[in-house]
Amino acid sequence: MVEQQPSLADLLDRFGSCKPPLDALLDALPPLMPRLYSVTTSPAAYPAQLQVALSVVSFKTRYGTRLGVATTWLDRLVAPLLSGGKARAIQIPIYLKKADVFKPPTDLSKPVIMVGPGTGVAPFRGFLQRRAAMLAVKCPDGLPDGQLPDGVGPAWLYFGCRKPDEDYLYRSDLEGFANDRTLTKLSTAFSRLQDEKVYVQHLMRADCKSLGSMICNGGYIFVCGDGAHMVKDVHAALLESVKAYMQCDDSKAAALLQELVKEKRYVRDVWS
Repeated sequence: MVEQQPSLADLLDRFGSCKPPLDALLDALPPLMPRLYSVTTSPAAYPAQLQVALSVVSFKTRYGTRLGVATTWLDRLVAPLLSGGKARAIQIPIYLKKADVFKPPTDLSKPVIMVGPGTGVAPFRGFLQRRAAMLAVKCPDGLPDGQLPDGVGPAWLYFGCRKPDEDYLYRSDLEGFANDRTLTKLSTAFSRLQDEKVYVQHLMRADCKSLGSMICNGGYIFVCGDGAHMVKDVHAALLESVKAYMQCDDSKAAALLQELVKEKRYVRDVWS
């Protein structure tokens, strides 16, 4: 029965003889836990606005399709806006969780590697908005010939989704950052565009020596997204990159990545 994932309402409906008093029923209902979403905006670009990205949760059980409580509620709130209408004003209680570790370096000279398939790309939109603002201060007349000036390191982003015309989140923003060189490399993997599935880790392996050079020369690595499978595959690709650049074995490459974790230069924000 546990595998069937029945709700309390399902159980009461299935076992008609079970008629608990209201106070016992309320005691059995735990309070909803806060939902954590990645902020997609930087105060440098949106000082009075906060934006988030989310996927509407949906899964099937024996009792039918289940919908996520919070994501479905939020989706219904914004539905009128998405169809060109007006949404009613509503107050949503929120709190900000300070990013003590998962934040870009303040030093523009440091190489930055970002890996964010799906909604994992959310925080990197804010990272790049901040980087664009910092570059605007450093180069008020724009980048000369589209080239990064001395003292500015590269910023690479690996993004993946199923199809570019279906779930390419923040496409115009990311391509804009690539065009103005805020983002020096934008690599996209579309897993359902061809017969053979392509994911971000495949693109990373193709760049292994260049990635290894960035990692071993002061680079920062940020990984955001699915913690069940993606994060392991990405870690393996990073391991291969370090091995290729350093010409070393697995143990030395793993030790270097572990040292980066301690130095907060290899940071992951993942969920399952």
